[in-house]
Amino acid sequence: HEKRKNQYESFVKNVLTGVEELVKKQMAVVIKNDKENFSSMVAINNELVEQNIGISSSAKDIVQSVQNSNETLEKEVKMVRNNENTVAAVLRDTSTVLSHIKDSSGDQQTSINEFASSVFDGMQSMGELDSSAKQIVNTIRSNTENIKTH
Repeated sequence: HEKRKNQYESFVKNVLTGVEELVKKQMAVVIKNDKENFSSMVAINNELVEQNIGISSSAKDIVQSVQNSNETLEKEVKMVRNNENTVAAVLRDTSTVLSHIKDSSGDQQTSINEFASSVFDGMQSMGELDSSAKQIVNTIRSNTENIKTH
């Protein structure tokens, strides 16, 4: 019975030793695989971090470019509005000046028409006087002999 007990203990000890070695070997394999996976994940993570930094930098550049474009566009829109307001003011002033010129031109036309009518009337009067003067001169010439004899 003692021998059997020793054999049984030896058997269990051998099995446990074998199991322990097998577990150690499998644990070493698992640890090695975990280390490789971890190293791979660290490398991938580092690549992702670098890519994220690049993406972040590009996004910042894009945002800055859009902001600069918006500021430039805003300035140009303000300039266009100011130009439009200036043009509108000039057009209003021009319209006022042209209206005054039109009114003045109308007044001058009336004055010119009145002056022309007056000149025409004067010329007619002069023509009538000239005609009367010619008749008087002709009458005097024709009556010169009669006048000399008196």
